[in-house]
Amino acid sequence: MYEGQPGDVLTIRYMSGEKVLQEDSVELSNTTTSVQTGASIYNGDLDHVQIDAHGRVGTPGECRIVVK
Repeated sequence: MYEGQPGDVLTIRYMSGEKVLQEDSVELSNTTTSVQTGASIYNGDLDHVQIDAHGRVGTPGECRIVVK
């Protein structure tokens, strides 16, 4: 689950090595401060999930979650 500010934009890439298996983009609405998302990809096919976030305020950031 991601908790942030209205207007935050997330790009979520589900990766196998350098190959993008699925990419999702989510923008929080003016009244939304959190979002939960998932992929329909078998965990065994994933190496990691790469998340990039930026918004109207604060510092842009990225996160890499290793699955294997």
